[in-house]
Amino acid sequence: MNAVERLQAAERSPLVDPRGRDVALSLLPGLSEDEISEMASGYATPLPAELVTLLGRTRGAAGLLDLDLTGESHSIEISELMPAGLPIAADGYGNFWLLDLTPDTTDVAPVFFACHDAPTLLYQAPDLATFVDEAIKTLEPPHRSQVDDVQEDRLFDVWNARPGALSRAAALASPDAALREFAESLGETWTIVDLRQRRVGMGLAWGAHGPRTRLARHGWERIFAYAPEEKGKRTWRRLGRRSRV
Repeated sequence: MNAVERLQAAERSPLVDPRGRDVALSLLPGLSEDEISEMASGYATPLPAELVTLLGRTRGAAGLLDLDLTGESHSIEISELMPAGLPIAADGYGNFWLLDLTPDTTDVAPVFFACHDAPTLLYQAPDLATFVDEAIKTLEPPHRSQVDDVQEDRLFDVWNARPGALSRAAALASPDAALREFAESLGETWTIVDLRQRRVGMGLAWGAHGPRTRLARHGWERIFAYAPEEKGKRTWRRLGRRSRV
């Protein structure tokens, strides 16, 4: 079942939150071709075909994680990690789900969860259809959803355990050419996390060194890095403004 079919079925179905309260899901009108083209012009990467199809039917849904597929109602700044990130949903507590748009995401784009408490970036879903399905499951008994798993950092406990984190020295010694190239461009204090091959819940602690943590990404590759603030220099990071190119 694609995202459109799943949303339409949910709109017709009785939904209830984990506290037993009824929830009415209501699909919002879609965009015209001109509106979709205007939206696409604001990004340095193509909009995935899956997103374009969905936008033609609906721009989002009231009652479901503030789902706004245009990103217009969401505000987040995370461009160092996702230079063309498109925020599509929010949990109401200052945390957001984003499509990680790249030149290669012409068909579908993966969804990541950007959290500020604890400050982590976690992999949520391989595409919109999977994300929408898991989001709707939060409103269907028995309310078992990977959305909840990721929100609560249950699967890998990324903030505390830092799974997959590599020192610069370890990355330099890797047989992987991309990891070595990235490490060579960074200083000794950087920690690298490779999310090219990933499972739901994997991610990185983007605020590992506090609000002035430095962040980097290896081009469009999903290889990320973070480091403490350089001595004598200050940076500031916040989740606050929409990430758009």
